[in-house]
Amino acid sequence: KVAPKADMSEAQLSHLRQIFDLVDKNSDGKLTKKELIMALKKYPAVRGIFDLSTSAVGDAQAAFEDQGKLGEAQKSWDELDVNGDATLSWDEFRDHFCGRPQSALRGIRFLNPEPAPVRLEFKPTAEWQLVPKGAICPVGLE
Repeated sequence: KVAPKADMSEAQLSHLRQIFDLVDKNSDGKLTKKELIMALKKYPAVRGIFDLSTSAVGDAQAAFEDQGKLGEAQKSWDELDVNGDATLSWDEFRDHFCGRPQSALRGIRFLNPEPAPVRLEFKPTAEWQLVPKGAICPVGLE
């Protein structure tokens, strides 16, 4: 039985929808296996939500090309595709991951990566100065 939608906050549901939309390449509101394979290769958030390593994605692609299956992700696909129509609707996706918030959070954490540290930039002047440690030196002055 699927857990109620209230298991996730509105913000988490919004992030979950972002992941769904990353996969839904043609924006038709349904995910196909082909769209999932492409998204697994491209987006860490999608790999995270399905708990797949990069090498497992390669295996999934090979299985898809050979048999139309998704390798390690096939079990998740079968659980998600409640109505058996070979596509995943937003409702199926949302209901599945609301019942498995830890799986959803694995993917959501990749949506907002830590910002890159601010690096100082060396600004050349006519006066002698030390380049700050870790600063980026303008092209031509290396």
